[in-house]
Amino acid sequence: MDEWAELPYGQFCRGLFQLRALMFGPVMPGVVSCPRCGERLEFSFECRLVENGPAAPTGPVRFDFQERAVEMRLPAAADLLEARSADELFSRCTTGAVEPNQALIRAASECVTDADPLSETVLDLVCAACGHSWQAFLDIAGYLRSEIAHEARRLLGEVHRLASAYGWPEDAILALSPPRRGAYLDLAEL
Repeated sequence: MDEWAELPYGQFCRGLFQLRALMFGPVMPGVVSCPRCGERLEFSFECRLVENGPAAPTGPVRFDFQERAVEMRLPAAADLLEARSADELFSRCTTGAVEPNQALIRAASECVTDADPLSETVLDLVCAACGHSWQAFLDIAGYLRSEIAHEARRLLGEVHRLASAYGWPEDAILALSPPRRGAYLDLAEL
């Protein structure tokens, strides 16, 4: 986990998309509401679109700001977890005495997005009801966390039903393959 936490955030996200594809399949279904009319829209996103994305540079990135060259390293997942503000994140990723302000933070953010495009997964969406088009961010960390939590609750429910029906201990139930566990669940519900 320490190695993952130190990867540029886009590469960390690439790893999460790969993990998601292994755990739940390559297609991510989703639902959003149109910001104009409120219509509920379903979409799907294919993990492979990110898996084959460009790699981030390994060294620092540079950009010009108000006739000054600024050098910074790409933010890592650990930086995002520990920083409490954009100013603090900027300070963690730069060396030297550069006083952050909103314009500088915005320029740094654009530089990071250009250098590490996998750090933001942006979806282009169009409402079928009203024709409004907009962009939405896909937060793979939040999405995967929700899926894992849902799967854990489902699995706990299966364990509860089988333990109640047969008196088996949890470790014995979890040792069953999913198809076999499903067959016993079907029998227990008869």
